Amino acid sequence: MRLKEVSESEKITYSKLAQHPLQSWEWGDFRNSYGTKTYRLGHYNGNKLLATFELTSHPIPKTGYVILVCFRSSVPSPEVLREFQDFGKAKSALCIKFEPNVNKLVNGIENKNFNRSKKYLLSNGCALGRAQFARYSFIIDLGKKEDDIFTNFNSKTRYNVRLASKHGVKVVEDNSPAAWDAYWRLTQETTQRQHFYSHNLHYHRLLWEHLKPAGMAHLLTATFHGEVLSTWMLFLFNDLLYYPYGAWSGKHKEVMANNLMMWEAIRWGKAHGAKKFDLWGAAGPETPKDDPWQGFTRFKEGYGGDLVEFLGSYDLVINKPLYKIYRQAESLRWSLLRLRKILPF
Repeated sequence: MRLKEVSESEKITYSKLAQHPLQSWEWGDFRNSYGTKTYRLGHYNGNKLLATFELTSHPIPKTGYVILVCFRSSVPSPEVLREFQDFGKAKSALCIKFEPNVNKLVNGIENKNFNRSKKYLLSNGCALGRAQFARYSFIIDLGKKEDDIFTNFNSKTRYNVRLASKHGVKVVEDNSPAAWDAYWRLTQETTQRQHFYSHNLHYHRLLWEHLKPAGMAHLLTATFHGEVLSTWMLFLFNDLLYYPYGAWSGKHKEVMANNLMMWEAIRWGKAHGAKKFDLWGAAGPETPKDDPWQGFTRFKEGYGGDLVEFLGSYDLVINKPLYKIYRQAESLRWSLLRLRKILPF
């Protein structure tokens, strides 16, 4: 058993083993092109690739140290964690942040490996970290018949989907340059209107240029009387559908374009062989009622998916003294950011 960098000749095998779009080979190409150093590591038994881990490197300004991040991989085995310690030291990392692709139903069948994985990571050199990825999400089972999926929506959602159809809202896949321009224009409008963070134009364009040719990224567009009201970017990867980005003009609320958009995204996913649909983030049960995430969480909840909780963030500590200082500085930074939101100036 050993951990080593994966060569491009093993790209196909690597992609089949990757558990999430953020672990895909194409995502690594995109991040590298954006200027983020990326490492593709494999857990091997002899020459056989068993598991993959894609890490991005994030420098800590003016220190010479980095934080390595591994989103939505499998949980590393004990021997792999030991090798990650050596890898982290060689790359001057304070820690390697793992946010594994392990989840459990919030109100459903318990995943016994969920709590075991938590205990295992904490007893093998990891500390609880500050999560960068959403802890909760809704996942819709696309293996059911369309009628059964629709019946499982809440009544208000079903009504809104039908209402949008009656109003003449049209949803189509459109990956043309004009559709991409509409997607970016509406993304800017949405972020300005709702005051949330979005990556810049360069980031989105490079993402599209790398993931679209690979068949991973797709645009759905909702129009009303020829006017684009909503655009969503979907990821399709290893038989799973994801909804990472969506933008809306804010116009014609009465026609419920986004409700029909979600239904057509579900139908699109089924038609393209997706087994599940991850809605990419939601507020959890403990989230305050006035949290900004509650709005889109209620929207997603209407589609009958299972609310799942992911394992969270675990930092494999490489440099203990400096890691402790880093966490204190990180805590102070977030406290200041929260304070800025409530100050009147």
